[in-house]
Amino acid sequence: MFVVKDDSMMGDRLLTGDVLLIDPEIENKNDNNGVLLIEVDGDKIIRRVYFSEGKYMLYASNPSYPDVTLTSIKVIGRIHYNVVRF
Repeated sequence: MFVVKDDSMMGDRLLTGDVLLIDPEIENKNDNNGVLLIEVDGDKIIRRVYFSEGKYMLYASNPSYPDVTLTSIKVIGRIHYNVVRF
């Protein structure tokens, strides 16, 4: 489980305080396209990730957050389910 800590993915309806169920079983680590929980510089973040030509492109669904390209990331898992708080 992971609790959303910011509004970086609000365009995907992942809001601050939502509880996410994470699926850690990703068979091919180089096929990481999708909304993933990843670790970057010791911080766990949620981003839409695309892998191409040896690089990971990380996109937030809130335009206030910049796009980032990295050569390596630690994938924790794919977002499987969102428990929305009311």
